[in-house]
Amino acid sequence: MDKKLIASELVKIAKDLLSRDMVFDCAVCGGPAPAKKQWYNRDTGYGVCPQCFKEQVEREGLAKAENLYGKAGIHHSIHASDKVAKMTWDECISKAKKNKDVRDPEKLCGWLKSHGPNA
Repeated sequence: MDKKLIASELVKIAKDLLSRDMVFDCAVCGGPAPAKKQWYNRDTGYGVCPQCFKEQVEREGLAKAENLYGKAGIHHSIHASDKVAKMTWDECISKAKKNKDVRDPEKLCGWLKSHGPNA
């Protein structure tokens, strides 16, 4: 295989990986924190959920909140949980158990019930 073809394939793979949404644990409430990219100022695997970010902005201001958690739409608040929040409890648990990225289905669904868009 020639070097240009290999480089082209590596670029495609990298773009695909970077375009995927990730779901971190919220460093504040422990709920799901969907993001496009990990913020450098957070421990690996942790971010902030939209509700906790909003509360941080109200308490400390936008500049301080962005310093702690990054930019909305990139490092948090991408609204990946909206579809799950509109489900019943049983539908949420069933779907979450099938998703290999969800470590604790009851924690995820309970957080959505209490803090999600339909709370």
